[in-house]
Amino acid sequence: MSGALGYTHQFSEEWNFKANAGSAFRAPNPAELASNGVHEGTFRYEIGNSNLSPERSYQVDAALEYEGKMVSASASIYNNYVHNFIYASNNGETINAEGDNYPVYRYGQVNANLYGAEATLTIHPVPFIHFENTFGYVHAQNTSLNKPLAFIPAGTLRNELRFEPKIKGTNDAYLSVGINSAFKQTRVDDVFETPTSGYTLLNAGVGATFNLGKQPIKLSVSANNVLNQKYYDALSRYKPGRLDYENPNFGIYNVGRNITFGLYVPFTLVK
Repeated sequence: MSGALGYTHQFSEEWNFKANAGSAFRAPNPAELASNGVHEGTFRYEIGNSNLSPERSYQVDAALEYEGKMVSASASIYNNYVHNFIYASNNGETINAEGDNYPVYRYGQVNANLYGAEATLTIHPVPFIHFENTFGYVHAQNTSLNKPLAFIPAGTLRNELRFEPKIKGTNDAYLSVGINSAFKQTRVDDVFETPTSGYTLLNAGVGATFNLGKQPIKLSVSANNVLNQKYYDALSRYKPGRLDYENPNFGIYNVGRNITFGLYVPFTLVK
Protein backbone atom coordinates (compact mmCIF):
# COMPACT_ATOMS: atom_id res chain seq x y z
CA MET A 1 0.00 0.00 0.00
CA SER A 2 1.23 3.49 -0.89
CA GLY A 3 -0.29 6.88 -0.43
CA ALA A 4 0.27 10.58 -0.01
CA LEU A 5 -1.48 13.46 1.69
CA GLY A 6 -0.85 17.08 0.79
CA TYR A 7 -1.80 20.49 2.16
CA THR A 8 -1.45 23.94 0.60
CA HIS A 9 -2.32 27.40 1.83
CA GLN A 10 -2.31 30.65 -0.17
CA PHE A 11 -1.50 33.43 2.29
CA SER A 12 -1.69 36.09 -0.43
CA GLU A 13 -1.01 36.55 -4.13
CA GLU A 14 2.72 36.44 -3.33
CA TRP A 15 3.03 33.86 -0.53
CA ASN A 16 2.21 30.16 -0.76
CA PHE A 17 2.84 27.21 1.59
CA LYS A 18 2.81 23.50 0.75
CA ALA A 19 3.32 20.36 2.84
CA ASN A 20 3.19 16.65 2.01
CA ALA A 21 3.45 13.32 3.75
CA GLY A 22 3.57 9.97 2.04
CA SER A 23 4.67 6.37 1.96
CA ALA A 24 5.94 4.30 -0.98
CA PHE A 25 7.81 1.10 -1.77
CA ARG A 26 10.27 -0.26 -4.32
CA ALA A 27 10.78 -3.92 -5.13
CA PRO A 28 14.36 -5.14 -5.65
CA ASN A 29 15.30 -5.35 -9.33
CA PRO A 30 16.78 -8.43 -11.09
CA ALA A 31 20.37 -7.14 -10.83
CA GLU A 32 20.06 -6.70 -7.06
CA LEU A 33 18.50 -10.15 -6.68
CA ALA A 34 20.56 -12.30 -9.03
CA SER A 35 23.81 -10.63 -10.15
CA ASN A 36 26.87 -12.86 -10.12
CA GLY A 37 29.61 -11.44 -12.33
CA VAL A 38 31.66 -8.50 -13.46
CA HIS A 39 29.86 -5.19 -14.01
CA GLU A 40 31.99 -3.67 -16.78
CA GLY A 41 30.51 -0.22 -16.26
CA THR A 42 31.78 0.05 -12.69
CA PHE A 43 34.75 -2.38 -12.77
CA ARG A 44 33.52 -4.48 -9.91
CA TYR A 45 32.18 -7.97 -9.29
CA GLU A 46 28.58 -7.81 -8.08
CA ILE A 47 26.76 -10.54 -6.18
CA GLY A 48 23.01 -10.29 -5.71
CA ASN A 49 20.89 -11.36 -2.79
CA SER A 50 17.74 -13.37 -3.50
CA ASN A 51 16.45 -12.72 0.03
CA LEU A 52 16.08 -8.96 -0.39
CA SER A 53 12.81 -7.43 0.78
CA PRO A 54 11.07 -4.45 -0.83
CA GLU A 55 12.18 -1.01 0.30
CA ARG A 56 9.60 1.02 2.21
CA SER A 57 9.92 4.79 2.53
CA TYR A 58 8.15 7.37 4.67
CA GLN A 59 8.60 11.01 3.71
CA VAL A 60 7.50 14.46 4.83
CA ASP A 61 8.33 17.75 3.15
CA ALA A 62 7.32 21.40 3.35
CA ALA A 63 7.91 24.42 1.11
CA LEU A 64 7.37 28.15 1.37
CA GLU A 65 7.21 30.13 -1.90
CA TYR A 66 7.20 33.82 -2.74
CA GLU A 67 6.37 35.26 -6.16
CA GLY A 68 6.88 39.02 -6.53
CA LYS A 69 7.25 41.38 -9.45
CA MET A 70 11.06 41.54 -9.28
CA VAL A 71 11.93 38.70 -6.91
CA SER A 72 10.75 35.12 -6.59
CA ALA A 73 12.03 32.68 -3.99
CA SER A 74 11.32 29.33 -2.41
CA ALA A 75 12.68 27.25 0.46
CA SER A 76 11.86 23.62 1.19
CA ILE A 77 12.92 20.93 3.64
CA TYR A 78 12.33 17.18 3.54
CA ASN A 79 12.93 14.06 5.59
CA ASN A 80 12.83 10.56 4.09
CA TYR A 81 13.17 7.41 6.19
CA VAL A 82 13.81 4.24 4.16
CA HIS A 83 13.32 0.83 5.75
CA ASN A 84 15.27 -2.00 4.04
CA PHE A 85 17.33 0.39 1.89
CA ILE A 86 19.12 -1.66 -0.82
CA TYR A 87 22.73 -0.93 -1.74
CA ALA A 88 25.93 -2.74 -2.71
CA SER A 89 28.95 -2.62 -0.39
CA ASN A 90 32.49 -3.95 -0.26
CA ASN A 91 34.35 -5.21 2.82
CA GLY A 92 37.76 -5.71 1.21
CA GLU A 93 36.90 -8.97 -0.57
CA THR A 94 38.28 -9.51 -4.09
CA ILE A 95 37.81 -12.17 -6.75
CA ASN A 96 39.69 -13.19 -9.89
CA ALA A 97 37.44 -13.11 -12.93
CA GLU A 98 38.19 -12.88 -16.64
CA GLY A 99 41.91 -12.78 -15.85
CA ASP A 100 41.80 -9.80 -13.47
CA ASN A 101 41.13 -9.11 -9.81
CA TYR A 102 37.95 -7.22 -9.00
CA PRO A 103 36.52 -5.90 -5.73
CA VAL A 104 33.42 -7.85 -4.70
CA TYR A 105 30.28 -5.83 -4.01
CA ARG A 106 27.44 -7.69 -2.33
CA TYR A 107 23.87 -6.38 -2.21
CA GLY A 108 22.36 -6.02 1.23
CA GLN A 109 19.88 -3.95 3.20
CA VAL A 110 20.01 -1.39 5.99
CA ASN A 111 17.73 1.28 7.36
CA ALA A 112 18.52 4.80 6.16
CA ASN A 113 17.50 8.37 6.81
CA LEU A 114 17.88 11.10 4.20
CA TYR A 115 17.01 14.71 4.92
CA GLY A 116 17.94 18.00 3.37
CA ALA A 117 16.93 21.37 2.03
CA GLU A 118 16.52 23.18 -1.29
CA ALA A 119 16.26 26.90 -1.96
CA THR A 120 15.86 29.13 -5.01
CA LEU A 121 16.16 32.86 -5.54
CA THR A 122 15.41 34.58 -8.85
CA ILE A 123 15.90 38.31 -9.37
CA HIS A 124 14.57 40.03 -12.49
CA PRO A 125 14.85 43.82 -12.00
CA VAL A 126 13.82 44.36 -15.64
CA PRO A 127 11.93 41.95 -17.92
CA PHE A 128 15.00 41.02 -19.99
CA ILE A 129 17.41 40.20 -17.13
CA HIS A 130 17.11 37.13 -14.89
CA PHE A 131 19.52 36.18 -12.13
CA GLU A 132 18.72 32.65 -10.97
CA ASN A 133 20.24 30.97 -7.91
CA THR A 134 19.58 27.49 -6.52
CA PHE A 135 20.99 25.60 -3.56
CA GLY A 136 20.56 21.97 -2.58
CA TYR A 137 21.91 19.74 0.19
CA VAL A 138 21.15 16.18 1.33
CA HIS A 139 22.35 14.45 4.51
CA ALA A 140 22.17 10.65 4.24
CA GLN A 141 22.82 8.32 7.18
CA ASN A 142 23.03 4.54 7.40
CA THR A 143 21.13 4.24 10.67
CA SER A 144 21.73 0.49 10.99
CA LEU A 145 25.52 0.90 11.08
CA ASN A 146 25.56 4.54 12.26
CA LYS A 147 27.68 5.88 9.40
CA PRO A 148 27.11 7.86 6.18
CA LEU A 149 25.56 6.25 3.12
CA ALA A 150 27.89 5.86 0.15
CA PHE A 151 27.75 7.90 -3.07
CA ILE A 152 25.53 10.76 -1.95
CA PRO A 153 25.60 14.06 -3.91
CA ALA A 154 27.53 16.94 -2.37
CA GLY A 155 25.85 20.24 -1.61
CA THR A 156 25.48 22.34 -4.75
CA LEU A 157 25.09 26.02 -5.56
CA ARG A 158 24.10 27.14 -9.08
CA ASN A 159 24.04 30.74 -10.30
CA GLU A 160 22.98 31.87 -13.77
CA LEU A 161 22.69 35.35 -15.25
CA ARG A 162 20.41 35.34 -18.29
CA PHE A 163 20.00 38.24 -20.71
CA GLU A 164 16.98 38.12 -23.06
CA PRO A 165 17.13 41.16 -25.37
CA LYS A 166 14.56 42.12 -27.97
CA ILE A 167 16.35 41.98 -31.33
CA LYS A 168 14.61 42.88 -34.55
CA GLY A 169 14.09 39.88 -36.80
CA THR A 170 14.52 37.33 -33.98
CA ASN A 171 12.49 35.78 -31.18
CA ASP A 172 13.50 34.25 -27.85
CA ALA A 173 17.07 35.58 -28.08
CA TYR A 174 19.18 34.95 -24.99
CA LEU A 175 22.70 35.07 -23.64
CA SER A 176 23.52 33.24 -20.41
CA VAL A 177 26.49 32.78 -18.13
CA GLY A 178 26.39 30.35 -15.24
CA ILE A 179 28.54 29.08 -12.40
CA ASN A 180 27.93 25.62 -10.93
CA SER A 181 29.66 24.91 -7.64
CA ALA A 182 29.78 21.65 -5.68
CA PHE A 183 31.01 21.60 -2.09
CA LYS A 184 33.48 19.13 -0.66
CA GLN A 185 31.91 15.76 0.17
CA THR A 186 33.51 14.26 3.27
CA ARG A 187 30.51 12.26 4.52
CA VAL A 188 31.46 8.98 2.84
CA ASP A 189 31.49 5.29 3.69
CA ASP A 190 35.20 5.15 4.50
CA VAL A 191 35.43 1.39 3.94
CA PHE A 192 35.26 1.65 0.15
CA GLU A 193 34.61 5.30 -0.78
CA THR A 194 36.92 8.32 -0.78
CA PRO A 195 36.08 11.98 -0.03
CA THR A 196 35.66 14.35 -2.97
CA SER A 197 37.03 17.89 -3.27
CA GLY A 198 34.76 20.77 -4.20
CA TYR A 199 34.82 22.32 -7.66
CA THR A 200 33.40 25.22 -9.67
CA LEU A 201 32.42 25.09 -13.35
CA LEU A 202 31.78 27.98 -15.74
CA ASN A 203 29.03 27.53 -18.34
CA ALA A 204 27.70 29.80 -21.10
CA GLY A 205 25.10 29.78 -23.84
CA VAL A 206 23.60 31.89 -26.62
CA GLY A 207 20.65 31.32 -28.91
CA ALA A 208 17.76 32.84 -30.85
CA THR A 209 14.92 31.94 -33.19
CA PHE A 210 15.02 33.28 -36.76
CA ASN A 211 12.39 33.23 -39.49
CA LEU A 212 13.22 32.04 -43.00
CA GLY A 213 10.07 33.13 -44.72
CA LYS A 214 7.35 31.56 -42.61
CA GLN A 215 9.63 28.84 -41.25
CA PRO A 216 11.08 29.49 -37.76
CA ILE A 217 14.56 28.10 -37.06
CA LYS A 218 16.15 28.08 -33.63
CA LEU A 219 19.95 28.19 -33.36
CA SER A 220 21.89 27.80 -30.14
CA VAL A 221 25.40 27.25 -28.85
CA SER A 222 26.10 26.10 -25.30
CA ALA A 223 29.37 25.39 -23.54
CA ASN A 224 29.75 23.51 -20.29
CA ASN A 225 32.93 23.60 -18.22
CA VAL A 226 34.29 26.44 -20.35
CA LEU A 227 37.59 26.58 -18.44
CA ASN A 228 38.15 22.82 -18.84
CA GLN A 229 38.30 22.30 -15.09
CA LYS A 230 39.58 18.90 -13.92
CA TYR A 231 37.26 17.53 -11.24
CA TYR A 232 35.62 14.45 -9.76
CA ASP A 233 31.93 14.41 -8.99
CA ALA A 234 30.94 12.88 -5.66
CA LEU A 235 28.87 10.27 -7.54
CA SER A 236 31.71 9.26 -9.85
CA ARG A 237 32.68 5.60 -9.68
CA TYR A 238 35.91 6.34 -11.54
CA LYS A 239 37.53 8.67 -8.99
CA PRO A 240 40.66 7.45 -7.15
CA GLY A 241 39.74 4.66 -4.75
CA ARG A 242 40.89 3.94 -1.23
CA LEU A 243 41.34 0.22 -1.90
CA ASP A 244 44.45 -0.95 -3.73
CA TYR A 245 43.47 -3.70 -6.15
CA GLU A 246 45.22 -4.95 -9.24
CA ASN A 247 42.49 -3.04 -11.10
CA PRO A 248 41.98 0.03 -8.89
CA ASN A 249 39.51 2.79 -9.53
CA PHE A 250 41.02 4.55 -12.49
CA GLY A 251 41.00 8.17 -11.41
CA ILE A 252 39.16 9.30 -14.56
CA TYR A 253 38.02 12.91 -14.41
CA ASN A 254 34.49 13.97 -15.22
CA VAL A 255 33.66 15.58 -18.57
CA GLY A 256 35.90 18.49 -19.58
CA ARG A 257 35.00 21.36 -21.88
CA ASN A 258 31.90 20.41 -23.87
CA ILE A 259 30.49 22.62 -26.65
CA THR A 260 27.11 21.84 -28.20
CA PHE A 261 25.62 23.36 -31.34
CA GLY A 262 21.85 23.17 -31.66
CA LEU A 263 19.56 23.46 -34.70
CA TYR A 264 15.85 23.15 -34.07
CA VAL A 265 13.39 23.27 -36.97
CA PRO A 266 9.75 22.84 -35.92
CA PHE A 267 7.34 21.40 -38.45
CA THR A 268 3.60 21.83 -38.27
CA LEU A 269 0.78 20.35 -40.29
CA VAL A 270 -1.65 22.90 -41.65
CA LYS A 271 -5.24 21.68 -42.01
